[in-house]
Amino acid sequence: MSVTPARVHALSEAKRILITNVNGLLGHELFEQMRNDHILIHQEGAEPHRFLGTLNPGCTGGMVTPSPSDTIKLLEAKSKPKTFAKQVRNADYVILDISQLGCDLEEADAVLKALKCEDAQAEKDQVLVVISSPMVWSSSKPKEDGQPFSDEDQSRRIPLPKF
Repeated sequence: MSVTPARVHALSEAKRILITNVNGLLGHELFEQMRNDHILIHQEGAEPHRFLGTLNPGCTGGMVTPSPSDTIKLLEAKSKPKTFAKQVRNADYVILDISQLGCDLEEADAVLKALKCEDAQAEKDQVLVVISSPMVWSSSKPKEDGQPFSDEDQSRRIPLPKF
């Protein structure tokens, strides 16, 4: 069975997309690539994707504004944990960016706990994308056949102590 990746901005129905660290360079670019509000001007009855995001207070990344767009609903994991967990469970796509050194690992843990909740598993299918630094594989021995690592190789991962 082959899986054809779908372009999120080309999906016909509106999706709820959560991007952590949306004010970082990577989060901003992901938002810009997935947004479809500018495409929908020419399609009657179509709805744009709804974006949720969290901010990394230590990440400036050249951004002048705290959020790349006012079309993103900002969430607070620490001040409103129940609302945060509910929003995570309602998202169709969850993009967890832990690639930046200043990322909030407590927030990442809250996202994973919300997704593991038994109520969330019964509601709907969700897509989780975790973006990490390539340094988390830096001390891993390469495969004998020279092939790149895959999801199945996660247990073989050996990071440098800092990562």
